[in-house]
Amino acid sequence: MKTLKHICFTSHGEVMFRDTEDVRHFFNMMVISAWKYQIQLLVDTEMSNHVHLILLGEQVGSFVKELRKRYTMHFNNRYGRSGKLGEKGYFCLEISGNNHIIAAISYVLRNPLHHGVTGTAFAYRFSAINDLFREDLGKFDQPTLLKSREDIARELPRRAEFPDSFQMTTEGWFTRESTMELRQTELLFVSPAAFEYNMFRRTDERWKEEQMRDPGSLRPISFADIEPENAERFMQEYLRNEKAGTFRNTAAPDDFELCRIIDREILPAMGKRSVYELSRQNRQEIARFLQFQKKATVPSIQRCLVC
Repeated sequence: MKTLKHICFTSHGEVMFRDTEDVRHFFNMMVISAWKYQIQLLVDTEMSNHVHLILLGEQVGSFVKELRKRYTMHFNNRYGRSGKLGEKGYFCLEISGNNHIIAAISYVLRNPLHHGVTGTAFAYRFSAINDLFREDLGKFDQPTLLKSREDIARELPRRAEFPDSFQMTTEGWFTRESTMELRQTELLFVSPAAFEYNMFRRTDERWKEEQMRDPGSLRPISFADIEPENAERFMQEYLRNEKAGTFRNTAAPDDFELCRIIDREILPAMGKRSVYELSRQNRQEIARFLQFQKKATVPSIQRCLVC
């Protein structure tokens, strides 16, 4: 088994993705950049303010640099923003040993559950989870695909290069099946039953015990390795969200819903094009409205309003 890498880059002070269009653009640029730098993508999860990837390749630094540059250009142009987007640098963890790799992939795909965004990992939209073992898990629906390179090119920035093997849906997304190493990921889990088990299991000492069976003296992977900047602070919250699952309180809107309220309802009424045009007083007034009328959490308000 080759050594894989877990990559994470984040933007704590503001969201990186305000809507589906932002995630779509990021994903398309991600698979194009991966192809350019011979990076094999195994799984991905795009959260509102950070991204997790498990990948295989040598030119990781060049891949991340180009992807962030391409996406920042899109985000800044769309929202009238300037400057770099996200924290400087990125987190990279090398992973070897089959049980270590399975644990890392499981944590990445379960990230929305641990952050309390969804009741199960399978309910999250922006992740590879529902593209793995599709037919085995009863997901027979197939997207309608664009038929020509010309049609695909119209959905991408000008002069974007991509191989003939890449397929794109009529909604403008490259398919994970044609751009990622899903089969390799499935082989790691061996069976759809084992995959489902790892997506629903509780985080406990058995995760560590299984990883200790891998040859060598590898340290078991845990929350702290997948969320290196937040694990100590939010460990108990992650575990509560995992335990609560679909029974948690869903009254508070998530970041994507909150951005929709701000961008599609509040800003047009104020005659503003983006949150980056708001004054400090504007932000304070909107924040009070979102907290008391929409039941939004303070951290989410701060990210979505860029306070």
